[in-house]
Amino acid sequence: GLSTLPRGTKPPSRLRARARSPLACHVRGVRCLRWLHHSEAREAIRGQMPEFSAQQILRLCSHFHRAFLQKDKGQLIALASELQRHGHLLRPAEVSMALNHFAHSKILDEALWTTFSETLIQSYIEVDCKALGLAANAYARAMLQHEETLTFLARQVEAVAWKGQMEARNLAMVVNAFSKLRRRDEELMGAISFQLKSSARALNAVDLATVANGYARLWLHDAEVFEAMQEPLIDALPSCSIQNLAMIAHAYGRFFRRDEPLLLALCRQLLERQRRCGEVIPAENMGSIVHAYATRLRFCPEEFLRVVEHSLPKVVMQMELPDTILTVAALKNMPKESFDFPRIRGPVFAQCLKFMPKLMSSGLVSVMAAAVHLEHENPQFWTQIFWQGAASLRGSTWPAAPAAALALLLVELQGSALAKTEMVRLQEALAESVLSGGFSEMPLETLSDWAKALSRLQGFEVLKAPVLSEATRRLGAGVVPAAARKGLVEALQQMHGERLFEEFPFLARSEPTPTT
Repeated sequence: GLSTLPRGTKPPSRLRARARSPLACHVRGVRCLRWLHHSEAREAIRGQMPEFSAQQILRLCSHFHRAFLQKDKGQLIALASELQRHGHLLRPAEVSMALNHFAHSKILDEALWTTFSETLIQSYIEVDCKALGLAANAYARAMLQHEETLTFLARQVEAVAWKGQMEARNLAMVVNAFSKLRRRDEELMGAISFQLKSSARALNAVDLATVANGYARLWLHDAEVFEAMQEPLIDALPSCSIQNLAMIAHAYGRFFRRDEPLLLALCRQLLERQRRCGEVIPAENMGSIVHAYATRLRFCPEEFLRVVEHSLPKVVMQMELPDTILTVAALKNMPKESFDFPRIRGPVFAQCLKFMPKLMSSGLVSVMAAAVHLEHENPQFWTQIFWQGAASLRGSTWPAAPAAALALLLVELQGSALAKTEMVRLQEALAESVLSGGFSEMPLETLSDWAKALSRLQGFEVLKAPVLSEATRRLGAGVVPAAARKGLVEALQQMHGERLFEEFPFLARSEPTPTT
């Protein structure tokens, strides 16, 4: 058999060695046959692949798929030229398979994708739901925006979905693909929503989580779709991975959709896994779950608190900066009376100390607010965060909202003995920063927060006159909405006292009237 190989082609040396026994001869013979079986693929890499005829398309696709499974990019590229040559004979499923393999193998050659994109459009003659789902998935995995092809796929899926004929699995793939590419196609999603309302039960656990997450990515809150998915989601929770559960929580949190039966069932599923096998929420999923429940939905049942108590101390040191900030900021929304704060304070704020030099304005305020809420009294922590806050204020201009939030926090801290020297430096830096920025462009709510803070905060006398001047200017001009007027006037009264109405009589009126 070896003598029939093309000239210059040599088998591996282990096959050319003399066999010393019948058994060795047999083993080497089997190895030789296996090597010959892949000889065509080896020749392809060397540019010696014989051309496939039109009758060998299935064989060509089989070779191509085998090369993908073997993760042989060189062979994939070599065989792709043969697929291109026979493009007019390929079916949609075969073109979609090729695109999917390119995406998984990170073969992103622009000319190659352009050719196969054109082939996909030309090959689509009859309905093939699987091909549509696979093709959409390929573009999403490769993160390629081929406008013409994606528009074509959207219109085809739309036509099939309005008839209720898309397979549920492929619907989920299309939702995931278009959401990853951030393509909010209203007509497409309308058709998909129409079919999902009647076929939600056909989705498995992964597909349900994918659909919920896809709608969240697109900021598309279709209440009827989520209602249709409620019972299937509850039934599928035991089959969901932690990542799937995090995707569901994130989607409901993004839409402020407080579906208590589902959210409670999700927490109980996490708690059951914790009690059964000690499973913890991984670091990469902790932030999204805690942020969704405690910050977005303000829903903290006992099961949720027990899960956080168990998992957070074990994974917080592995969390990245964004997830750490999301989690720490959410802690201030959890009830003190039913949450074991002493158990988590040490690990959580040790992680915050590690990230302290990287924290920006809102991050510093969130960490400080959580530390106040959890009654964290570590001197090293407070010295470091006060110093970091002062350095940040002097080194950059803070947005108005975090600066006002910091002022309100300093009201709560001014009676404590924590790092007094550093706290005074922080107050001085805050006053300088706010004065340099002024109050004229400050949002009304933030101006009210400053008035509330200055009514109780010592050492900020220099800011009271500018705040009063700007607030009375807006109130006198009648540009303050009636709903916000009462709160701002009350805040000014706290800051300026009863003489406020003597100096500015128009503030005593219940209705805003433009005043010179």
